Order: sequence, then structure tokens, then C-alpha cells
Amino acid sequence: MTALVLLPGLDGTGRLFDAFATEMAVQHPGLEIIVASYPVDEPLDYDALEPTVRALLPQGQPFFLLGESFSGPLAIRLAAAQPPGLQGLILSCSFASMPGFGWLSPMLPTVPLSFLPTPLLGYLTLGRLSGSPLLDDLLEILETVDPVVLRTRAQAAMSIDCSALLSKVQVPLLYLQARNDHIVPESAGLLVRRLAAQTQLQVFDAPHLLLQSLPVDAAQAVCGFMGASPPVQAGPMAGMAAC
Repeated sequence: MTALVLLPGLDGTGRLFDAFATEMAVQHPGLEIIVASYPVDEPLDYDALEPTVRALLPQGQPFFLLGESFSGPLAIRLAAAQPPGLQGLILSCSFASMPGFGWLSPMLPTVPLSFLPTPLLGYLTLGRLSGSPLLDDLLEILETVDPVVLRTRAQAAMSIDCSALLSKVQVPLLYLQARNDHIVPESAGLLVRRLAAQTQLQVFDAPHLLLQSLPVDAAQAVCGFMGASPPVQAGPMAGMAAC
């Protein structure tokens, strides 16, 4: 049985994957879906989150790894270590580096995310869909996460640089890009494609929360990628690379 490991965005709960995971189960019967969930009350950066994610990786079976937004660098680090059974890497509206936002990183500890007006949050994450129930779902989920945790993750995302590890990713790679993404710039996807030549690009007319706004289309793209990826022979897992 093939598995799909889903690593969540900034909220870290995994709850925003519900519609996408349901659609994946419909389109890929028999697929085992593993959804990661990060602590809501511990301000952990990428290094601290890595053991939690690594422990979720299936043993003795083929699997694909999907990193959404914030979790892209974690997914890249894991894929670069070439874990046994990994068949492919999927990045959704994510990045290896966000150099254009690095200047904001030192400011985040003093700026509460609750200061962000709801209309602006809706615009950044959902664009023209900000009036949909998806925004209410997002707000409800974010309220369950300690603001310090969200700030820590945002700061980590803006300062991380995993671009050097992309050349060590040996499996097929699918990059899902949202044409109306107001958080992750197009340049982030271009960087991934430049440094990982095997990258396949799928562009959607969607906002940053692509998997949530277009779960059917996104699932079709992921299922197509999984079905077309040639089997990768398992080998010993390399040491975890920091970035």
C-alpha cells in the first residue's frame, strides 16, 4: 500500500487538509493518508519539529511526501536525506527560501499576529475567496494555536534557506503553484525548478490556500503525479541535513 504524508502550513494542525485528504481518498482508493500535526502550545522551529515529522514516515512501504507552505523546508530536508520508500516530493505553495521577506524576521517577536486585520488575512490566504466559509475555518483553527507558536513558525519560515539541499533530492518533484498567491511569490517556485531539474510545475488559478480552495483539482494533479512517477528503489537513509 502506498502512503501520502501531509505536512501542514503555518497553523500546523493538519485540520485544513480535511477536504483535500477526502478527495485524495476518493481519487486514489487504498491510499494511506498520514496527516502531521504540530504542537499548538510549543514554539518549535524547523530543527525542533524535524524529529516529529521524521517519526511519521512509513516504514517498509512506498510513500510520497507533501509539504504545504510553511512545511516545505521540512519536506525538502527529509527528501534530501533520501529516506527508504520515498517515491516523490510535492510542494504546495511553498519554498526553499523566502529571501524577500527575511528583513521582517527580527520584527516578528514584537508583533502579535492578532494585530493582522481579518480582511487582510483573508486577502493574503484566500484572495477573492476571502468571503467564503474557508476564512471562518481558518480563523477558528488559528485561534487554537498559541500566538507565540505562530510567530515562531513565521520567523523560521522567513529566515530558512534550504536551497542548497534541492540538488540532493533524487525523487520526482511536483510543485503546485497558485497564480493568485499573495504570500509565497512566483520566484520561490522558479528557484525550486532551477535547483531541482526534475521538478514538474502545475499552476492553478487559486489563492495561497490552494489545497483548500481547489481540493478536487489539486487531488487530480497529485494523483496524476503519483501514478506517473517511476518506482524508486529503497536505500539507506542519509543523515538529516540542516538548512
